[in-house]
Amino acid sequence: MSANKASSSHGAVLLPMATLLLRGLVGLLCTASRRFVSVALAGLPEFVETCRPTFSSLEQHERTGEHVSWVAGVGCAYSLLAMAFVTFNVVQRKKMIGGSLRGTVFLISADVACSALVIARAAAALGFTVENEMRVEVFDLTNMGFYELVQISCLLLLMATVCMVVIIMLTVSLAK
Repeated sequence: MSANKASSSHGAVLLPMATLLLRGLVGLLCTASRRFVSVALAGLPEFVETCRPTFSSLEQHERTGEHVSWVAGVGCAYSLLAMAFVTFNVVQRKKMIGGSLRGTVFLISADVACSALVIARAAAALGFTVENEMRVEVFDLTNMGFYELVQISCLLLLMATVCMVVIIMLTVSLAK
């Protein structure tokens, strides 16, 4: 009976620990995404000289980069905030990630809202960059740096969203 208790005690800590590690991965992916889009925006003047997009197109490029950077920042901030709650529960060896059922439901709801925000923005920006990349008249590899960096940034955000979905599934399994 005591061996069974010890294994359930380990199981009670392992799933919250896994969600903590996944939240750390989400934070790293969002940070990397923000870095890629910052490099892309820094290279935007060079991109404009070589590709000569229209003014409205240039403004859309800047907005897309800013939106991706903003959503990556939101993902980083949320990841750090949620990591604090999960760390507190891991240290106390609580099975419920939110501390209680209400806390867990709140954390699941916040995870769903944040992942929906991140995936919507990342998918929209990815679609926009792919569409505009196809419209560029000069198909030189040196001119595609902006698009590639923004696409990598969006893909990193989409990978962070997949991690968030796994976190949600683990948290729901803990709440049962």
